[in-house]
Amino acid sequence: MAVTFDARTTGSNPSGGSITVSHTAAADADCVIFCVYWLSDAGRSINSITWNGTSLSLVGSSTVLGAVTAAIYQLTGITTGTRNAVVNFNGPPGIIALLVATYKGVNQTTPCGTPQTTSGNSNSFSLSVSSASGNIVIDALNYTLSATATVGANQTEMINLNVGGSNDVIAVGSREDGASSVTMSIDLSTSRNGAYIAVDVQAAAGGGGAASPTGHFNNPVSFGV
Repeated sequence: MAVTFDARTTGSNPSGGSITVSHTAAADADCVIFCVYWLSDAGRSINSITWNGTSLSLVGSSTVLGAVTAAIYQLTGITTGTRNAVVNFNGPPGIIALLVATYKGVNQTTPCGTPQTTSGNSNSFSLSVSSASGNIVIDALNYTLSATATVGANQTEMINLNVGGSNDVIAVGSREDGASSVTMSIDLSTSRNGAYIAVDVQAAAGGGGAASPTGHFNNPVSFGV
């Protein structure tokens, strides 16, 4: 079987210590992936991250300037329907953005491959990810200060949020159907400090064929402090 995209929900909190997003997963969805973006000069970190009360596992993260972070978390065998995605942080309030996405046909033992990361000051971020037909590759870029972001030609944008004021978080992410090797990229209109991560979402045994682009978009969100 192939991995197929189910649905996505985005949310943000410009000055809080937590974020809660309500997301609806189809009855046959079997994996939820959170892309979490945050900014804090005080070294804040995630204290807990849950889907319907069940903790997710870290896939990988990328950080620049010691304060700007993009991280990916996953959970398989999920409870479906309308559920809360909740991220709580340690430390003082900061700027947070969150993308919640559900998928179908994901390998329940090894849902994600090895994450690739890069960071620095640039107007073009790119990563090469080993993948396969039937898989989906996802990415997440967190950068500061306004600039227009454009995802690669074969990528489908999943999030593009500017959160906060002068010390803003700009959260961008996308997905692309798998192949033997997939190059994920996000270009900016001017150079910015950014933290970038990409990873392969792997199909269950017996996979093959292209992933479906169908899905739906939810957007309810509530803030916590």
